[in-house]
Amino acid sequence: MARHCSHRRRRLGESRRWILENDLPEAIVALPDQLFYNTGISAYVWVLSNNKPAKIRGKVALINAVDLFRKMRKSLGNKRNELAPEHIDQIAKTFGAFTETGKAKGEDVKVFDTTEFGFTRITIERPLRLSFQASPERIARLKDEGAFQKLATSKKKGTEGDKEIAAGRELQTAILRALGKLEPDRVYKKHQLFEEELGGALHRSGLDVPAPVKKAILSVLSERDEAAETCTDA
Repeated sequence: MARHCSHRRRRLGESRRWILENDLPEAIVALPDQLFYNTGISAYVWVLSNNKPAKIRGKVALINAVDLFRKMRKSLGNKRNELAPEHIDQIAKTFGAFTETGKAKGEDVKVFDTTEFGFTRITIERPLRLSFQASPERIARLKDEGAFQKLATSKKKGTEGDKEIAAGRELQTAILRALGKLEPDRVYKKHQLFEEELGGALHRSGLDVPAPVKKAILSVLSERDEAAETCTDA
């Protein structure tokens, strides 16, 4: 598996190099995270053309649109953000200004020569900083998480299956009730502190929560926050 992944990354790298060497990219747009149902990672749009205007030949515009989003009224799994029409218009205008003038206009766009991508490796390390809050809005997101929904399912049929489903629904209700006992207005800037508070709330309620469900709880109750402490692993 590791060898296969390494080969795949190498092929992707060769594809990107070919695209740049043939001067196909006009712009690369960095979009916000949590835009898609099955993943919370950030996404990038590559705008390609084999007939670039003379003013932008040999150039690529990097457009930063990571802050252009609005929260959805109801999240769909990991999809919690969406682009509003005004956000799309702003991205389009920024791109249009670049193709017309060949220059960057605005703080959220930078222009580079395609050759700079071939000879320079830039590593950007962005520490994961999350704040946590057990607000009613965030707690409600848990109902859309697959791990939480799976609690009220069963592979068994008949009476045994019905019992497992009923027990799962009771556990779902108990988890939501336990989360509701946390201070809804308190914002935790430290991951470890909130995880201890969460563990205490679940323990006091006598709940043994499966690891995937606990992970889902931490996910829905968190938001990126540059003022929070960096999340670290062991």
